[in-house]
Amino acid sequence: MKRTLSLIAFIIVFQSKAQITFEKTYFSQNSATLQWWHSKFSNTQTKYLVFNEISMTIKIFNQDHSVYKTVNVPPQGGTYGADWTLDNQWQFCSEKLFNTDTLFEFAVIRKMTLSNLYYFKVYNENGTALFIEDSVAGASNEAFDSPAGLKLALYMLTPTLNTCVSVYSIGGIFLGIKKQALSENELNIYPNPASNFFKVEYTLPSHLTEAKMEIYSVDVNF
Repeated sequence: MKRTLSLIAFIIVFQSKAQITFEKTYFSQNSATLQWWHSKFSNTQTKYLVFNEISMTIKIFNQDHSVYKTVNVPPQGGTYGADWTLDNQWQFCSEKLFNTDTLFEFAVIRKMTLSNLYYFKVYNENGTALFIEDSVAGASNEAFDSPAGLKLALYMLTPTLNTCVSVYSIGGIFLGIKKQALSENELNIYPNPASNFFKVEYTLPSHLTEAKMEIYSVDVNF
């Protein structure tokens, strides 16, 4: 399917200065190692998260760096060295991955000393355990979309210490799908460079019947 569009475009003057602007610095607290990451909560919202190992809290920030909410992590028990050998690791922080309610969810992963295995626990922000697996082989786990629905893959160890992968169906919404980019032979823009107008020709992949085009200026205005 081929389409040709005639568009009126403003003349864009490119400047050599980099568009890099400082926003905020996040610091660790109580001499704890800073654990900072970002997570996609919806198709339009990305949140910043800071985990405090001392207070066992996850503080969530909006994109403007204002505080969205603070979540208490349920006590995991045991002592470092005797019961577990690695600090807590975190995965799958979201609001919609494991179910479709509005509660924040996260997975805690910790390596146990005696078994040398990891446990994998999913909690919501109220401290309710949604899922527990105690024979995980490590932190290389994955959530992915498929034609049969959303899946969770956990790398496991069998009783004979062989590695395997257990796949689970989960009932949330996957937000990690990458947008499919058009290849150069599917998209043609001319004249290039342009002054007052330009034309766009594009060919949709065979499995698609419609597409959406968004045009932004250099200052990211729609």
